[in-house]
Amino acid sequence: MFTWLFPVALFFVAISSICEILLIIGYFKIPQMKKHPGFFILVQSIAQLYIDIHWITIASSVQNSLNDSACRVLGSFNYYSYIIAWDYTLYLSLEIYLKISRPVSQDASKRNKIYFIIAQISALIPTIILIASNQNGRSALGTCSIEKQSSYNILWALNLLINAPLCVYFCAQSLWISRKKSIQIKSGLKYHLYVVLVFILSVAPSQAFDAINWYLLESSDSEVKNWASSLAALVGCMSGAMIFAARVSQKNIFRLLWNVLLNRKIKFASFSQKISLMTYHSYFDFLDKDMIVKNTMLCLHLVFENTPEDFPKIFEEDKKWKFDVMGVKCYVNQYRYNSFARVFKSEKLSRSSFLFSFDVDLNLNDIQNRYKVIGDNNFTFLTHDSKYFIKTISRSNLNFLCDISKQYTDRQTEDDSCLLAIYGLFTLEFKNSTCIDFIVYEKLGYELKDHKKAVLVGDSRLGDPLVVDFYANRNSIIGTDIEYVRLPKIQLRKIIKSIEMDTLVLSLFKDTQYYLKIVYTEEIIYLQNKKKHLLFDGNAAYMGIFMLWNKSEKIDPQEYRLQFLKDFNSVFVLESI
Repeated sequence: MFTWLFPVALFFVAISSICEILLIIGYFKIPQMKKHPGFFILVQSIAQLYIDIHWITIASSVQNSLNDSACRVLGSFNYYSYIIAWDYTLYLSLEIYLKISRPVSQDASKRNKIYFIIAQISALIPTIILIASNQNGRSALGTCSIEKQSSYNILWALNLLINAPLCVYFCAQSLWISRKKSIQIKSGLKYHLYVVLVFILSVAPSQAFDAINWYLLESSDSEVKNWASSLAALVGCMSGAMIFAARVSQKNIFRLLWNVLLNRKIKFASFSQKISLMTYHSYFDFLDKDMIVKNTMLCLHLVFENTPEDFPKIFEEDKKWKFDVMGVKCYVNQYRYNSFARVFKSEKLSRSSFLFSFDVDLNLNDIQNRYKVIGDNNFTFLTHDSKYFIKTISRSNLNFLCDISKQYTDRQTEDDSCLLAIYGLFTLEFKNSTCIDFIVYEKLGYELKDHKKAVLVGDSRLGDPLVVDFYANRNSIIGTDIEYVRLPKIQLRKIIKSIEMDTLVLSLFKDTQYYLKIVYTEEIIYLQNKKKHLLFDGNAAYMGIFMLWNKSEKIDPQEYRLQFLKDFNSVFVLESI
């Protein structure tokens, strides 16, 4: 090995060690990093730290200070650390594969225990054998590892030939499964594949050299061997820094991580948002939420696939379904089935139309642009044909909607009603997994292209909307330049009567607020759906009343209704002749 290599190698050893120490400290200082699979990163970093430090044993001064016994002990730890780092890189690839390929997210704690046991067995047994057979010592690269003359160097070759292909295989399988999935999923997989490839390319040369040297190069002392050993050692010294750089490869991630570690004023929410899907805990969270959306679509499709075309009346209040999804039991509760079956019939909805709207494959296309995740297991999703929103709700909101569903749907089925159409209340539960409650409701004015929106009566930002349109949480209320909706006398009378009847029903519900919204386009076009449809001032529009359930604010239903009607009459006026 060339003498000029030593100072260069020691410089990279110092850099690599600092990088791993940063990740280890970050695990304990940043709570989000402790989420699964954060422990995998911690174990990898600790093992890699020892691997980085062990490279100082190539220095002659360090070699002279170590006797044979000390070098054997350090060599044993070196082999153990390499195997642990390889194992947890493989486990991380396997975990991502399982997340993407399985229909439900299962508790990883049991698997983590199995991983730990397998890792200890695969690392400790060979290490103990090496110690017992006195096969550790000075390696072909000059570090304290497996003795260069030992046939046990074949362990390095076996390690490379087993772990490296498996890591790449699981990454490739994950990429193949996700080829039709969202950009976020594919970006996260490409990031992980990048980390895996950097890990393999940074640790493989030194192990390959030790294995090949024992079998082919042991007797030779050529210029080629010197260059090969120098290159392998240099890459090995840089391995920690290379892997760290791969893990924090996003722009500004390193600076943000450094500021967090130094307790500088930086909000973790901002830090987490910057890292986004490129950190493993965020990526796993995203996969969980993405899986929930897809499972919901699949179960809705199965429900309507097994529902008779004429939506017959049943004796029970709720309909219970049980499906087998890729070998996992799935349970779906369809609440107040008879009430919503009447809605289907009144709007002449067919089973085939629902199957098209809830088609799983069609809804997977461009999925990232049609759903928004809010918190844990909470999302709002728009079907591919833009007809229906699927929104998760709390159990208290579900109970409230179940209680009012009979009165609400009785009014909703009337031809003149402007109430936002609700098409179902559901609970979805996979065996040994999370239970979610959700609602299916219409996208108001789905036929309109490039439409504008305006809340004309009431305030859509009051409280937390129970039933909202897709962008209500962003408060993106546009089109507020509309001051009046001018209508012919006969049409205005009909709409006033409709609103009076709608609000009369809503006033029967405790702690309920509501607002009136129109979705419109500034041109007259032919629209098939005539319900809630109106024309005014050269605009084609749909009008709907959105409901909010506000438990925190006590509301007098009659006073609220009177004020609502008063505001309505000030906006909807008779057109001038």
